[in-house]
Amino acid sequence: MNLNQKLATLNANASPLSNFYVDNEVIQWWSPSLGKQPTQAELDAVTQEQVDTARLAKLRLQAKTLIDSADDDSVERDKAIAFAVLDGVNNLRAWLVDFKASVAAATSLATLKTNVAALPNLPEITRQQMITAVKSKLS
Repeated sequence: MNLNQKLATLNANASPLSNFYVDNEVIQWWSPSLGKQPTQAELDAVTQEQVDTARLAKLRLQAKTLIDSADDDSVERDKAIAFAVLDGVNNLRAWLVDFKASVAAATSLATLKTNVAALPNLPEITRQQMITAVKSKLS
């Protein structure tokens, strides 16, 4: 991990070049708007796990902000696709719950076969059905 990553971890508002400048792993400039510059001991204490966690949190916040603030059609389309896929996952999950109940209720192999055969088949979803499902989520 480099110094830029450590600084971004210690101060979520810090942005390279805007708030600080690092050259050869040495802080050359630090903006007073960020408060006190971190000490070497504070920098040395930053772990890779902290850097990864801070970076992931920042990416999640950026994604949420993009989704919540964007008013273009692509974001709405992406949401609709996600909701349509979620419906499919929920249908599959419900079928698996029924399957587990059928297996648990079976007292013999013959009963198991009968119980599983009685479960509804999961239909194949065609391209057109998926497009229709996405369009229905847009409204």
